[in-house]
Amino acid sequence: MDGGFFDGHVAIRIDEIQRVREDSSFESAFARTQPEWPPAQPHGSRDLDLDTTPGLLASLTSSGQLFGIERSKKYDATWIGVLDEVSPPWLYMLEVRPDATWHDVPYGYRLRTITLVFVGTHYLRGLSAVAEPAPITS
Repeated sequence: MDGGFFDGHVAIRIDEIQRVREDSSFESAFARTQPEWPPAQPHGSRDLDLDTTPGLLASLTSSGQLFGIERSKKYDATWIGVLDEVSPPWLYMLEVRPDATWHDVPYGYRLRTITLVFVGTHYLRGLSAVAEPAPITS
């Protein structure tokens, strides 16, 4: 995040990357001085499966942990919630609103539209701290 502080983990679909260049700002140098450097695997996750979107979701998210997704052609929106089920070609998540209240039922997103998945950010940790536990769905 700004200033070179660690702010969670992000997985991005390779097709979304157009170019990569070295960051020569002070932020990169500062990040290397932090206790989180080098970044470790996300807390509670198993060996990360980066081969498929379902595999990534299963290995990156843990039960009840908030995660976020962004979707292709919807770059101005983020969906946040807990994993309910991955049943290709769908991801079902129970979403939490910005006011920390929960939707009543899981919502499905096509896996192929997910371009970014993130966990452990300051925003997610703050939202998780004030939200009630996710309701049980059946």
